[in-house]
This record gives sequence, C-alpha cells and structure tokens, in this order.
Amino acid sequence: MGRVHDREGRALDGVAVHAEVDGKVRDTVTDATGFYAFLDLTGREARLYAGPRTPPGQGVAVKLAPGKAVRQDLAAGAGGKP
Repeated sequence: MGRVHDREGRALDGVAVHAEVDGKVRDTVTDATGFYAFLDLTGREARLYAGPRTPPGQGVAVKLAPGKAVRQDLAAGAGGKP
C-alpha cells in the first residue's frame, strides 16, 4: 500500500500501479487520494512501479513479510521513491 504523487507531491487519481512478484505482475489503480493497495502478495520481494508497465526486474524493491503491511509511496511514471 502507499500513495502515488507527481513531482510537486500532489496525489494522483487513476494511475496504474504494478507489483511484480516471482515473475508475475499484478495491477491496481490509485483512488482520488492517490492511495493504492495490493492484498495477499506472497513471496520474499515485490517490485513496485507506477505508470506504464516497465521491463521485468525494474521498479522499487520491497521486502514482503507474511501478515505484515508494507508501505511504499511512488512518484508517477517512476519506479523510484519520490
């Protein structure tokens, strides 16, 4: 879970967010406050990115832990921390 924003820090509505885990990609879309969430991601690590799909293995690496929530905010169009 997290929020997606532009370079000025404004929340972005309707931005595609992708989570790549073990070679499989799941997608979601931000709400009016820029919030996104993925439920039940399994594995040790996910790669998150906002905007158009990027080549496999890119984006922000996030460690996953069973039963734990992980927060990662993203800048739109980038797989990097804002």
